[in-house]
Amino acid sequence: MAARFIVVEGCDGTGKTSTAKRLAASCGYTYVKTPPETYAKVRSFFDDPKRPVLARFHFYCAGLQEAAISIRKMLHNNIDIVADRYALTTQIYHELLTGQDLSREMEQLDLPQPDITFIMQAPLPILLDRIRSREPDTDKYYERNFLFLDKVNQAFTATVGLGIHHVDTSQANLDDITRYCAKRATDSRAYT
Repeated sequence: MAARFIVVEGCDGTGKTSTAKRLAASCGYTYVKTPPETYAKVRSFFDDPKRPVLARFHFYCAGLQEAAISIRKMLHNNIDIVADRYALTTQIYHELLTGQDLSREMEQLDLPQPDITFIMQAPLPILLDRIRSREPDTDKYYERNFLFLDKVNQAFTATVGLGIHHVDTSQANLDDITRYCAKRATDSRAYT
């Protein structure tokens, strides 16, 4: 059986990272974060709202390209993967920031396509509470711009397609969310 590539996407505050890490651990998959940790040193530079938005977009695209190299190798070696943030998050955030359709640019990246995409979702008041409760070092401008966050949340809600599953994280605990995602991943694997 071919290796599985699962992606966890969603607005800030939905529980993407917690879910992706827990799902990878519970399923025995490899956890991959985008952009890769090697990009962490310069991420705040590009996340600064004073920087050109397209420079930020290209930084995140470079991170996706870098991650894609590792992802392709792991899939080739039959290693199952759960990715935390991927192409959809990059595209939605930056289309809203630029007001441009970036689908062509995203297609040109020629990224490995996930078998399943879980879009984590929660109502805006819950997202805001979660973001406010974070450590101060996560105080990124776009996370704290609540009107923008609402637009991002709405864009994820409107996203549909083959292999996309919306997961409401507002009422369930992390264990329940992980079990749900793991079951969906297992069930879908039976049909591939």
